[in-house]
Amino acid sequence: MAVITYKDIKKLEISLPLLLKSTLHPKILVFNSTSNDGCVELAKKLGVETLVIPRVEMNHGYARELSRKALGTDIVVMMTPDAFVEDPEMLTKLVKPIVDGKAAIAYARQIAHEGANIISRFGREFNFPDKSNIRGIEDAGKYGVYTAFCSDACTAWSNKALDEIGGFRWTLSGEDAIAAAMILKKVTKLHMLPTPSSDTHIITLRQKNLSDTSIRECIENSGIKYWT
Repeated sequence: MAVITYKDIKKLEISLPLLLKSTLHPKILVFNSTSNDGCVELAKKLGVETLVIPRVEMNHGYARELSRKALGTDIVVMMTPDAFVEDPEMLTKLVKPIVDGKAAIAYARQIAHEGANIISRFGREFNFPDKSNIRGIEDAGKYGVYTAFCSDACTAWSNKALDEIGGFRWTLSGEDAIAAAMILKKVTKLHMLPTPSSDTHIITLRQKNLSDTSIRECIENSGIKYWT
C-alpha cells in the first residue's frame, strides 16, 4: 500500500502507526514530494519504505503510478495520510472483494472527523452511505457520473486491472475517477464498502463545486461517454 504525503507530518504521526497495526501486515510505501517536514524520517524510523521525488514533478496521477510500480503487489491500496484506519481488520475487509474476484476496485467509507464543517460532513454522508454497493458500467443509467465515483483517500486496486488500462493517468486531479471509469468500461466492478476510515479534509462550498466539475470533466475528457 502507498501513502501519498506532502507536508503531512502531523497526520502521518497518527495514520502510519494505525496502518502498522493492521492484521493484514501490508507492505507499506510512503510517497513524498520533498516536503522536508519529517514525513520521510518518520517512515524510516518505523521501518517503512519511502519514495521521494522533487516537488516540481508532483502530479497526483504520476505519484500513484510510480507508487504502484514500486510496490509491485497484486493489489495496491492507495491512501492519503488524513484517512485514519482505526479497525485493524479494515484493510483485510477492503481487499476482500478483489481477492474474491467480485470487483477490481474497492474503496472504504469516509467519515468526517469530529469538528468538521457542514459541507465536509454532508459530502461524506452523501458520497459514502452506510450500506455497501457494487457498481458496474450497466448501472450508469441509475447512478450517472457517480458510477465511477471513487476515493483517493482509501482505495484498493487490482494491479492487473490498472495494467490493462495503462495505469493511472498523468493528471493534477481526478486520477481515481478516471482510472475507475476506464476500468469499469472493461465490464468489471467497483465496490463501495461500509467499512469506515475517518478523513480530515476540510472542504468549502466553492471547493466542492470546483471538485465535482473537474472530476466530471476529467472523466469525459478521457473518452468515457456513459454518464448522464
